[in-house]
Amino acid sequence: TWTLDAPAGEYEAWVEWSVSDKAAGRPFALAVGDQKVTGTVGKTGGWETFKRAPVGTVRLPGGAATAAFAADGEFPGPLLDLREVRLVPRPPVRPTPAPPGPRPNVLWIT
Repeated sequence: TWTLDAPAGEYEAWVEWSVSDKAAGRPFALAVGDQKVTGTVGKTGGWETFKRAPVGTVRLPGGAATAAFAADGEFPGPLLDLREVRLVPRPPVRPTPAPPGPRPNVLWIT
């Protein structure tokens, strides 16, 4: 469990871990404030090989919050070897202006 103090906004949660192929596939939960991101532990190729990947998105109201990473359920043996949990601020979405001139039947997605 960690205590953090972060500005309000949307954050992408990244985890770096290692796990044996036999132990992979078990469920985990990352709780940040009042939000919970769940998933399953992906294979890394072994306990000595670490992998980093995004696991979900959380929105923080700003200020103090608690974060916790744990198994999401009970099972024998280890969940994983956790090296890092990182919350990366996502930039606000700003609309891209449409090019000048008429553009019938065009949908701009940015």
